[in-house]
Amino acid sequence: KYTIQRLERGRYYAYVKAWAIDGDGDHLPYYQAGTEIRAPSTTGEEGYPVSLMLGKGEVNVTWGFDNYAQCGAVGVQDIVISLAPSESVDCTLGQYLVDEVNAASGYTLTVDGVDENGDVTWTGAYAENPIDMKPGLHIDAQVILSEVAK
Repeated sequence: KYTIQRLERGRYYAYVKAWAIDGDGDHLPYYQAGTEIRAPSTTGEEGYPVSLMLGKGEVNVTWGFDNYAQCGAVGVQDIVISLAPSESVDCTLGQYLVDEVNAASGYTLTVDGVDENGDVTWTGAYAENPIDMKPGLHIDAQVILSEVAK
């Protein structure tokens, strides 16, 4: 049980993380959960129950082209990030956060550049594949795309 002292009157969202050290010595928030709380509390001495669940990880994907060009110059409109599941985003964003990635081993991150016709014209893979996602882990993944042979 934890008490937050001198909290202003209102409604809040409390996010709880239980940190652990894994076998690799990484200090990660393995268990996580959130709940709405109020000040003053309406629960009395019981407090607000929080059921912690195994946390999820996230991968911040950035991309570029092996010829140092920009999206428009190489005819790429959208980027398709394949991790779990795949997501399509506007190429000009330059980065995208894939959150809520379940903890598991063996993820393969690939990025495809798609032209206005929906054809994959550029492709690349994360150099450190496969990814072993741990609960609470944040990975910065840069992927360089090369032109697909025609």
